[in-house]
Amino acid sequence: MVASTAFVGSVYGPLLVPVQLEFDISFTALSALVAVPSLSRVLATPAAGYLADRVNPRRLMGVAALGLGLGALAGALAPTFWALLVAVFGIGAAASLIESTSVAHLVRLAPRSERGRTISRGMTGFQAGMFASPVAAGALAVAVGWRSAFFMAAGVAVLAAVAAMLVIRDSRRPENPGDAIPGDGIHLLPLRAIISVLVFGALLWGGASTLRTVAMPLYGGVALELDPAAVGLVLALLTGLRGITTFLGGQLMDRYGRLAIARTSAVMNLLSSILLVLPVHPAYLSLAALSFSVGGVGATSPVVLLADRVPVRLVGRAVAALQATSGTSSLLLPLAAGALMDAAGISAVAIMLAPIFVVTLGVSVIVARTSNDRPSDI
Repeated sequence: MVASTAFVGSVYGPLLVPVQLEFDISFTALSALVAVPSLSRVLATPAAGYLADRVNPRRLMGVAALGLGLGALAGALAPTFWALLVAVFGIGAAASLIESTSVAHLVRLAPRSERGRTISRGMTGFQAGMFASPVAAGALAVAVGWRSAFFMAAGVAVLAAVAAMLVIRDSRRPENPGDAIPGDGIHLLPLRAIISVLVFGALLWGGASTLRTVAMPLYGGVALELDPAAVGLVLALLTGLRGITTFLGGQLMDRYGRLAIARTSAVMNLLSSILLVLPVHPAYLSLAALSFSVGGVGATSPVVLLADRVPVRLVGRAVAALQATSGTSSLLLPLAAGALMDAAGISAVAIMLAPIFVVTLGVSVIVARTSNDRPSDI
């Protein structure tokens, strides 16, 4: 389920330039294609979080996967750019249901001592979906046309719905007092401790999402004039390596602390942004992709940090709050990136992203301070 959601949500990267050419739109308008799914996530996550805490995960994810497929089919048939945006909005809403439910499902499966490893391994499915999707979408866009990628995504979503109904079982279990350290619950921790984690996640995920979905695809497709298949290959390679680091990151978080690994992720994303400011060259795109991939080591850290701080019975709503804040940043940053691309080119986009990761590192200090300075978090 997690992989299929990421697969459907990652078809856009190699298609940005073909979509722009077909509909004759500016980069500012094109950035809406990346931003609209985030808008739908922001609007849908309150309901998604509530349902994740109340509804059987098998039924909820099965129905959401069907919605994902319908959105992809509507995108394939969209007669105008505005119709495409509506379809993508629907994809984002369905994805928010799957993401909230799947993360809550993973948290309930694992005790705190193994939470980092369990969540990271489960969330590696996102990287698997994002690895396969750009290659397939880019190849289909070159061979058949960009709409074929959405038809493919619709088929994947339908298969995921069937798999959800056959495989997923209820994960609810009584809350174990040993799962939380005294002071970890939302009812015991100051609200500012929860808010600081939400802000940290919004900056880390929003900046990384803009790097992957806007900055690097446009660097390759516009600055280097690569075709969609080549852009898709670059995105797939960086996602494949990022999947490996994400898989390993959970175990590192359990051993060395959540924030130590999270800060490493922010630093690597910062390095990736700086490399895109340098004069246009394939080597810099390769190094930026490599740095971004290594940054996957802390990709799931906001979820793990939040799960450590809230009762299990509220984890769905807590994850939804994280998705809402990160969705807001993932909505605004791509729009800003598109406007900067029109005004000053790809370097301006990279210059915008670099300070965001610097601020992310600063917020991590607040996260540690508001969480009673626990050794596992510093």
